[in-house]
Amino acid sequence: MIDARLRARGGHSRFERAADNSEMETGLYVHAVVDLEQRGWAVAALDATTDPPETIAAAIVSLIRHVLTEKSAA
Repeated sequence: MIDARLRARGGHSRFERAADNSEMETGLYVHAVVDLEQRGWAVAALDATTDPPETIAAAIVSLIRHVLTEKSAA
């Protein structure tokens, strides 16, 4: 996970060096998702802690293609 990678290479900023970085960052993302949804934005939440980067990248590309297809049909 990110904690292990940051410990192995060392944090580049005070945020990366914080002991609770992962929990704090996750909480901020959750807060952003809730806030955007409450404002009427469509939000896709992907869990990058369990899927490999290739799967996450493919999901993002698929979501972008879907949005572009909807926009071009309108």
